Amino acid sequence: MFRKHRKAFSYLQHLLVWQACYEQQLGVAKIVHDASQLPHSKYGYLPIQITPEAVDHSRRERWKQVVTQFGIKGARKNGFEGLYIWLYRHDNFWLMQFNQKSAQPNIPKADRVDWVKRDKKYVKRLLALIDKVETQFESGRYTETWLFNHASIPLSQIKHLEKLPLCKLFFNKYCETIEEYQCRRIAVACIRCIAKHQILRTWRIERMAGLNEKRTRPLVSQLLGFAVKYEPSR
Repeated sequence: MFRKHRKAFSYLQHLLVWQACYEQQLGVAKIVHDASQLPHSKYGYLPIQITPEAVDHSRRERWKQVVTQFGIKGARKNGFEGLYIWLYRHDNFWLMQFNQKSAQPNIPKADRVDWVKRDKKYVKRLLALIDKVETQFESGRYTETWLFNHASIPLSQIKHLEKLPLCKLFFNKYCETIEEYQCRRIAVACIRCIAKHQILRTWRIERMAGLNEKRTRPLVSQLLGFAVKYEPSR
């Protein structure tokens, strides 16, 4: 428990340690009180002082070579973790100083994506898709996800819409709200009823549209009322 300081332990394990440290009867209140009386001073880092005779120059030179070749993290992953551990335990002060000087700055990668070109390519696909489906009234709701999927555009691009202004304008124009989608479903249901020479009834239209009075938005209910009063010419 004391070595794995970054791991969480249950309260039962803590109680077990308390019981081992206190020979008398365990009193949680007393332990908390004693802990609260401890000083709040912080212990600074004390570098390990070693004598010149204890310095292993061959290990230092070896570590310099592998860091130059692989980097600090790469050296530990390429079979030199044992060397790192030895230096950490026996030559810690030199190791920390050398690693700090050898650390490579984190330089962000240049933006290699031509977003203007990508934006034009994607919006062409979207326009071709909307030309194809705008007369297919029974298709799904036109959301960003639906349009991306059917235009064969990776969904990961949704989070980059700020870099795709043309696509963003397209979505602002063609994406459907829930009310717009429900109105389209009502219209499709009415067309089906008329084609089958059925009387337009509220319950029939809602059932064919997959809606009910609890899910239907106010504007859609108003449209449904107009549809029921409509009498197609014979």
